[in-house]
Amino acid sequence: GDRGAPGLQGLQGIQGVKGSTGDRGLNGLQGQKGEKGDMGFSIVRIAGGGSRGRAEVFYDNQWGTICDDSWDVNDGTVFCKMLGYQRASSVFTSGGGTGKVWLDDLKCTGTERSITQCTSNGWGTHNCGHTEDAGVQCV
Repeated sequence: GDRGAPGLQGLQGIQGVKGSTGDRGLNGLQGQKGEKGDMGFSIVRIAGGGSRGRAEVFYDNQWGTICDDSWDVNDGTVFCKMLGYQRASSVFTSGGGTGKVWLDDLKCTGTERSITQCTSNGWGTHNCGHTEDAGVQCV
């Protein structure tokens, strides 16, 4: 005989039990090491402005000087580049500064982007007076 019409749809069943959490995925690869930061507080200037004079640095909310112990053209070049110059053409003992002597025995290779990346005795650690303040000629 003929087939009858389809029946009515049945009622929806009850929701099933939630499945268990899957296994944790593998850790991602380690990212590249970032460049050493400047810590945001080192600002440099040449006392009196211009391209030649006493090298000064701003740290801990005050301007201070750099001692001329081991101060050389490599140190001066990093200093000058921070001010937008190409390099230091010469360095000298300037003297006459006031306030803190912030850096002593600064040793830069000349390739650093900031004097904070060069080695030194540390901020405020020195055996200098202001007669030994470092000077620089930037070009």
